[in-house]
Amino acid sequence: MVVILHRQRGQAFLEFALVLPLFLFVFSGIVYTGLAFVDYLSFNDIARSCAREAALGGSGQYTTIRQKYINAYVDGGYTHMYQWNPGNQGKFLITDENTSTLSDAVKVTIVLDRGDEDILAELGMPETITIRYSMHKETQ
Repeated sequence: MVVILHRQRGQAFLEFALVLPLFLFVFSGIVYTGLAFVDYLSFNDIARSCAREAALGGSGQYTTIRQKYINAYVDGGYTHMYQWNPGNQGKFLITDENTSTLSDAVKVTIVLDRGDEDILAELGMPETITIRYSMHKETQ
């Protein structure tokens, strides 16, 4: 009877050894996806705040508003998985938008890059996240 218990303990250890890498891969995927989603939500909030301020301030103040947000978030410690280079004009834009539905609006575009995180590429995360936020201009 002792021999059977000894073999069962070995079987449990073998099953654990086979399942552990799969569990760790799934768990790390969940963590990395969560951190990328936190980046998306954080920068969505930045884009919304910036669009609101630009909609109230008028198009003459876009440069000042843009510089204010660059100064506030330039340290790079605000992102977890993605990188934001707000000094690059193409990564942070504030523009006027005239469409059929929004006659007089402001549009903020923020682009986040995946950077050097190789694990994100392995998990199938997008190389860039683009956040666009439009807000109707307020009349004073």
